[in-house]
Amino acid sequence: MLIIFKMLAVLLVIVILLKRKYPFGNAMLVASLVLFLITNPFFSNLSLSLQKTISNPGTWVMITTLYFVMCLEYMLRTSGLLKDFTASARKIFRSDRVLLGFMPAFLGFLPSLGGAIFSAPLVKEAGARYKLSAEKLTALNYWFRHVWEYCNPIIPAILLGSELTGTPLSSLIGNQFIFTIAAIVIGSLILLTGKSYRIDDVSKTPKQLETTGQISTRAAIRGTFLAAGPILLNILLVALFDFNPVLSLGLVLSGMAVILKFNFAKLKKMFTSAIDLPMFWAVLNIFFFQQILENTGTTKQIVEVLGSSGIPTIAIIGLTSFIIGILVGSPQGFVAVSFPLAVALAPGNLDVIAVAYLAGISGTISSPAHLCLIVTLEYFKADFLKSLTYIAIAQGILLLFGLSYIFLF
Repeated sequence: MLIIFKMLAVLLVIVILLKRKYPFGNAMLVASLVLFLITNPFFSNLSLSLQKTISNPGTWVMITTLYFVMCLEYMLRTSGLLKDFTASARKIFRSDRVLLGFMPAFLGFLPSLGGAIFSAPLVKEAGARYKLSAEKLTALNYWFRHVWEYCNPIIPAILLGSELTGTPLSSLIGNQFIFTIAAIVIGSLILLTGKSYRIDDVSKTPKQLETTGQISTRAAIRGTFLAAGPILLNILLVALFDFNPVLSLGLVLSGMAVILKFNFAKLKKMFTSAIDLPMFWAVLNIFFFQQILENTGTTKQIVEVLGSSGIPTIAIIGLTSFIIGILVGSPQGFVAVSFPLAVALAPGNLDVIAVAYLAGISGTISSPAHLCLIVTLEYFKADFLKSLTYIAIAQGILLLFGLSYIFLF
């Protein structure tokens, strides 16, 4: 049981540091060192974690991918394509509020690690006419990007869960689809309503909004495909053709540079403007934190403690999923740990699997180690706790609904 209190102490350290405006990367580094010191403080664990973090190709693929994404964002923004996409989509949907939910949800349907950075500029553009705080924009981008986590057949966690439990993919998705519907409804009620959407001074409306009505429907459709094309092409290359994300983005950037006629000066400006050291530092330290968790045996100890606690089976599995989810910030992480436990303790029980998945996502979505949360916070320069308050309220309601639905129906 001591390991649970140790982990709570580590999470408390992260919250306190972020509350005091410490850079995210620094907060995660301190949390990693605290975890190391209070769990298994052998120098070999620390050096091995550092070695694995630095030598792991996935670490640098992630950082390079994020860098290329920022390059793509610079291209879209400076070329005017970003505004064209927003204006075109606005013409089609005739509602900026719909755009605020649609854009991250649309891009979130095709998953990519840390992919919230794709939709963040579009959310910012769509929310330009409203009095939305950086925290509200962060919550909008983060929440709606993840509404498909429960039913999307190409989400890695869903595929892994189906494989580990021996449950047909169709059965797993069918049993959890209601959670996606609930997530959309709950997110809309909490994040797309309120006084912040009141426009008191029309003269402050961005100029592109005033001219939106002059765009023909045909031009709007064309503009939507043209502006969204580079983003969709990249995601399709990765999702359908198994391209390395760095290679995929490199090809997309090269093609866009030719199409937009970027000269050497523009390319140099793009490459320098896209450097975001705080974001890269934060990502590096998240990978380091996850290695510390693994090499100190913390994750294994937590599972063992819960398994021997005498708590009802479904609660053990749910708690395990939630705790692992909040620690690693990755759906695949909690699925890999808790689903074999679900198979062992409650074989073939879809309700137990649903509880495990719902609880795990609740932990993951609330985790300071979740890459999508980090990149969104860094993009909007938002406060961690204020942003997470919106998410926690929405996820709490979703969790309550989900558990009620599982046990009643």
